[in-house]
Amino acid sequence: MTGNWLHATPASPAPRRWLAMLLILAATVVVGPTMFRELKPRDVPGTSALLATSANNRTEDIELILDHPIWGQFLGDGEVVPPEARAVRLGAAIADFELRFMRADTSARASATHVIELLQTFPRSEDAVQAYQSLGASPDGVELARASQAAERVGNRRLVRLGSWLRSARYAAASADSSIFDIETVRSVSQAAITSDARPETEFAVRQFEAIARKRPYDWTALGTGVNELLRRLGSR
Repeated sequence: MTGNWLHATPASPAPRRWLAMLLILAATVVVGPTMFRELKPRDVPGTSALLATSANNRTEDIELILDHPIWGQFLGDGEVVPPEARAVRLGAAIADFELRFMRADTSARASATHVIELLQTFPRSEDAVQAYQSLGASPDGVELARASQAAERVGNRRLVRLGSWLRSARYAAASADSSIFDIETVRSVSQAAITSDARPETEFAVRQFEAIARKRPYDWTALGTGVNELLRRLGSR
């Protein structure tokens, strides 16, 4: 045998790098959704500032959405809702309340009462309940933020914010407000939804929402429907 294998010239690392990259790509295609769920979720933004455009929109579309909640006004009638879904519903209820308040709607107090009723379904919710009960007729932004943050601590911050953002996005779509649908925020919301609910139908709703949100020009009717469907699924487990 000629030569010494101990001193042979090593093969070029380039083919190995390409092989490794191909293997990683193949694994991503096969288990992409699973890996997506295991990533640390990006934070979903708060929604108070996102409601400003919708608060100034006095069209019938906004009124119709406000007057027809997705899951009914109250829990009950034998409906069993797990805490994850209740947290999403809580977030949506907070968005409804804040929008009604910003519009000086006379039903804002009743909307706050609905938030309180949802909070009372969670353990150790006394401080958050007190925060909403203590809101006066004209609370300022600091008081609203303090109350919503207390609710997030009770119900699961990520899920409450997810419900609030999706409900606010429904109003934004009705107001043709594109500011809420920037690509990074859409990604954050999608990732939060998938990591919190592994059902295939939820993943389908997320992918549908993403595809519609990326389309230009915006299809506001389709976007409102996509947002609403994702919110409905997350709050109905």
